[in-house]
Amino acid sequence: MITVLDIETTMDFESSTSSPYHGQQIVFVGYRSFTLSTHVIETQGLFFYHNQCEPTPKECGFKYDGLLWDTMVAEYLCNRGVKKPISLAECAKRRGLPEKRVDLTEQYIKDKVSYEDMPPDVVREYCIADVNTTTELAKKQLDDLEMTWPQQENVFAASY
Repeated sequence: MITVLDIETTMDFESSTSSPYHGQQIVFVGYRSFTLSTHVIETQGLFFYHNQCEPTPKECGFKYDGLLWDTMVAEYLCNRGVKKPISLAECAKRRGLPEKRVDLTEQYIKDKVSYEDMPPDVVREYCIADVNTTTELAKKQLDDLEMTWPQQENVFAASY
């Protein structure tokens, strides 16, 4: 089974830092699990820290020792040393993939409203759209690098 993750965190508008080491919290984790034959098993999301939602009763600090595909690292490899923007939005645009749903969050961010204060349905839809784009990006990167999903039991692909 392959699982693709995307994470939305609280935002520090003063420092523009997004790191748990600087006090940011995980607001929402979206994920999609599918088999090697791309049969989608589920697309879901979990709230952890949101002002209008109870946290999902799952632990966040899990240990994972399986295979991981990081779309940011893969993008550096695909670019082969050529400096290009590597944000999910730019990668998607270059490859003609579904674009990020910035239409959902753009005004909130302009108004300095962080994900934990946005309506939960907006956060969920935005993150799940990123999961879908990340899934397609990972597939394209594998094609670009002439690779396939490993024939392992579990693989995680992560957005950035």
